[in-house]
Amino acid sequence: SDTTLTQTLAVEDTLPPWYQPYFRLSGTPQTRLPLTEEVQADIWRSQNPPACAGHALVVHRRSNFGLSAQLHWAAGSLGMAMEHGHIFTWHAASGTKAFMGRYCDEAGVHNPSCFFVPPSNCSDQAAAAGAAVVPYAVHNYTIPSKFESEMPPGSPWRKVMTLNYWWRAQVATYLFRFNKRTSRELIQRRQRSAARGAPPLPLPPNTFSIHVRHGDKWKEMNLQSWDAHLHAADVAARARGVPASQRFVYLTTDDPRVVESALATHGWTVYVLPCPLQADGSPLPCRTTDNTTNPAFGISDSEQGHADADEIMLFALEGLMIALEATHFVGQRGSSWTVLIDDLRHTLVGSAFSFDTPYIDVDCSLHEWYWPEDYACDDL
Repeated sequence: SDTTLTQTLAVEDTLPPWYQPYFRLSGTPQTRLPLTEEVQADIWRSQNPPACAGHALVVHRRSNFGLSAQLHWAAGSLGMAMEHGHIFTWHAASGTKAFMGRYCDEAGVHNPSCFFVPPSNCSDQAAAAGAAVVPYAVHNYTIPSKFESEMPPGSPWRKVMTLNYWWRAQVATYLFRFNKRTSRELIQRRQRSAARGAPPLPLPPNTFSIHVRHGDKWKEMNLQSWDAHLHAADVAARARGVPASQRFVYLTTDDPRVVESALATHGWTVYVLPCPLQADGSPLPCRTTDNTTNPAFGISDSEQGHADADEIMLFALEGLMIALEATHFVGQRGSSWTVLIDDLRHTLVGSAFSFDTPYIDVDCSLHEWYWPEDYACDDL
């Protein structure tokens, strides 16, 4: 009908541009991390040279880490590639456990390129031509010397963000460019959620994005409850002058008990995506009552046990993209997924309303390796 068409066009007009395939940043440098446009252009040129001949490959290590960890650990190997004129590429099995299932089987790829644009236009050609492979074995971030000199110690941004944190955000941003298939899938999902009004598009002004990471993260940090996250949001809302009529939360979490608690919260309007249904009508196991495993990995160590991993990843990406529409951000930055949200709201979004609000790090969980010169985890 004409009404349906009008509603669809209105939704499409309000979709953020970073949903588009092959998205590249432009404009508004004052509301992004310093040098972001320059760095993104430099990475792109380094990874996509006019001719591929003569370039060695730096192949990212094979591992079973999830997507956010893969994007962050790639900062070292991509930095090494840039510094020496090589080409960074994913290992064919980079994070395979997270990329198993129908969606990635159909793509014929079981690494991050299942969802994203391949990191280079050269990797397949270079591999076919027998290009040299340079191993990356350094367990640290390699930051191109050019950027180290452009952001020396004592510069304003070094007081609030370490160079490692900044570089990791830049690499994650470059790699976080959807291929056409994933772009189309996530746009359709956002249109459907907007049509339901849960959540609306865009999120209301002053919405708090709260990511509560539980599951297997107990091995790495002290997990904080929903109440602790909400308390941090309450304190920040008062300090930042958010009116009581604008107390909105967009929640992402791997814990179904957090969802139950959040939806029972008074004084806030809480939005949370329901776990979608599978083809047989059963809910996708994107949240489990087992608080010790990652839902994508927890069924078993067999291939069959990870059959839903890529669908769970799509659900997580759907949630992350909506989170980037928020104004305020709350979570534990001991979680790499939480850090990925922080990375992208500083780079992809390019809006002052989210860029200028410090991240609210519940329980000061950011690893001390990333503490900047003027570290204060409870900025409001």
